[in-house]
Amino acid sequence: MTSLPIPLSPIASTLAYKLHSLGYALIAIAFAFPFVAIPFGHSTAFQAGESLARNLVALFVFALIAWIVIKRRGDMARALAQLLIGVLMCLLVGSNFAVAITEEQQSKQQLQQMLEFSERHAASFNELAARVDKVDLNSTLSSENITSPSGLATAKATVAQFRALLAERRLLLQTYLTELDRYLNELPSGNFKTGAMSEVAVGRAATVKIYSDLDRNQTAWVEAISAVLEWSSRQSGKLFMKGNQLMFTSVRQKDELTALVNRASEVEDDLNKVLQATKVAQTAAQEKMKANKQVAEKILQK
Repeated sequence: MTSLPIPLSPIASTLAYKLHSLGYALIAIAFAFPFVAIPFGHSTAFQAGESLARNLVALFVFALIAWIVIKRRGDMARALAQLLIGVLMCLLVGSNFAVAITEEQQSKQQLQQMLEFSERHAASFNELAARVDKVDLNSTLSSENITSPSGLATAKATVAQFRALLAERRLLLQTYLTELDRYLNELPSGNFKTGAMSEVAVGRAATVKIYSDLDRNQTAWVEAISAVLEWSSRQSGKLFMKGNQLMFTSVRQKDELTALVNRASEVEDDLNKVLQATKVAQTAAQEKMKANKQVAEKILQK
């Protein structure tokens, strides 16, 4: 035989009503909180919509379980169940927001680290580029240099300095790429890592192409200049200056030097085209980096 629920006393009935009301209020707060948080920057309309869908599912599940448990109980049991559902809904929403806030703080920290990483390596490349620009290879093939031992020594020292800078830049690029890969791999899984890896993949390919083209053409130019200097070293007194005119001892000698100098000029022309393209690409990259930094700083200030 099914037992009938025991009628509540007036005081108990009032308490049950209050518990019911409190339960409804907590449920309403749970549904409203994601939307209230939008003006304060802790949520977006899209996130609030997602939260609404999750809350509806959770409310259905909690209500179904409560109905199964208390369907033969009295008003007080239903009131307590209502209150429990409200508490659980608030805890669910609160935990979701706690996770979201934690992820947001982690993303900001990771964003700050990425900014510092990019700026540190950009400064290293800029400093090295300034030292490369200071090396004057154009003067190495002057008539004075290729006709005197002291001039040849100075020109070869300049070439050696330039070669060393190219090697330093290759190492710097390799170090940057290695540290970049390590930095990305050590990021915790999540939206920030996915977005960062996608963004970096494009920039990485462009960076490698820029410096590969530049290195290949600058190396070819140095090799062409070195060929002229090495040829001049073998002349040993057979090539000299008379007044302001370069003097040769044979037509063959003149033809050999002309061919070597023309080759160096051709390579330099190719290099100038690459330098122009590199300048355009670097300017675009700097503008993009500046824009990304401004966006990042706005995010970090929130």
